[in-house]
Amino acid sequence: MVAEAIRLPSVSADDVPDFSLAAARRAWDGLEGWAMSEAACALPEHEVELQMETRGREAMRLMLQAHMNRRGTGRVGPALRVVSPEGDARHEEARVDPKKIVSIFGDVTARRTAYAAEGAESVHPLDETASLPARSFSYELQRRVVDEAVRGPFDEAVESIEKTTGNTLSKRSAEEVVQDAAEDFDAFYQERKAPSAEGTGPILVAAVFTQEPRIRAPEEVVVSEKH
Repeated sequence: MVAEAIRLPSVSADDVPDFSLAAARRAWDGLEGWAMSEAACALPEHEVELQMETRGREAMRLMLQAHMNRRGTGRVGPALRVVSPEGDARHEEARVDPKKIVSIFGDVTARRTAYAAEGAESVHPLDETASLPARSFSYELQRRVVDEAVRGPFDEAVESIEKTTGNTLSKRSAEEVVQDAAEDFDAFYQERKAPSAEGTGPILVAAVFTQEPRIRAPEEVVVSEKH
């Protein structure tokens, strides 16, 4: 017997401005209602597990979306000043620039206030305050892709990510994520500086010597003949 599917609220980029925490709560209530239903109790336990994983992931996606909305758009005022070696530039508030983020629960949208200036790239303060990734994939999803990729072929990594998160990634996207991670790794060690002498303590060096066992030659055995 197959349980009746309960449709959970979904959200798109156009729906985001009217999104509220109530949608996430309805999703959790829907999950609880299904788990306690007669239809769910008629299913094998493993089938209930699988459906709760899928339904729970959607509920968490909606909660993450509510969290992103709670952060706001990153607006800091009507304008901001960007200081760079080339000189200062005044960036004025231009628009709300949505950014899709593929999280481990599914797609969510960050609504960012963009500050624009002629001849310069737009600035999104929310990108820094919320540590949003340059790619559409969240940092946690990227970390999992790298973890899976180092264990085996990219095809298996992509398949594993789809099983554990429900996200479908292309092999090319997975390869690009791993390449970016490798570049960040090199930059991390290039930027590291050795600590100053004042901030370090004495170094204790210990050595352990073992004495090799001496091999003694067998004693000569004299066998006398009895007459």
